[in-house]
Order: sequence, then C-alpha cells, then structure tokens
Amino acid sequence: PKMTKSPKNDKRNSTTELTIRWDAWNISGEDLGDGPIKHYTLFYHPSNDSLNTKKTTTSNTFWTIKNLAKDTYYNFSVTPNDVGCEGRIGPPLVQKTCG
Repeated sequence: PKMTKSPKNDKRNSTTELTIRWDAWNISGEDLGDGPIKHYTLFYHPSNDSLNTKKTTTSNTFWTIKNLAKDTYYNFSVTPNDVGCEGRIGPPLVQKTCG
C-alpha cells in the first residue's frame, strides 16, 4: 500500500516539538495498493540530512515528535503497513521548527 497525500503539521507544541497528522489509508479513495492496514510508520529527518532518518510505528493517524532541532527544516513521510509488509513511502511534508 501507498499513501498519495502528504502528512500535515497538526500543531507546533514548542520550538522543538511538532504533532504530525495524516489521513487514514483509504482503498476507495486516492490511495494505492491493498489493505487492510495494520499500522503506519512515520519517517522523519532534517531536510539536509537524509542519512539521519528516524522512524516510529503507530496505529494512530498522528504522532508527536519531540527533541527536534530549533529553526530546522524536516521531512516527514508516512507508509501504511498491512499484515505482511511495509508499504511504499508517501509524499513528504517539509516543515520548519521555530527558532
């Protein structure tokens, strides 16, 4: 499965913390592949440092990321995961933390 929409910045909690939200994967919508979806993986990294990618897995459609660097651009992407495998990574959200 693959998400076709970027995640969204739900809110800035502080200069080093963001809550990212995404729409649930929907086979009857624009999303691709087969379900059912068991959980999501959120990938994120500073925009200028893809080698420093971190990830977290959740069954929710949001996640709060803490301890981000101040005044830094980050890329956030989501993969929907079915029972057997991790899906393909969806389009990124590029978001700058406050400084």
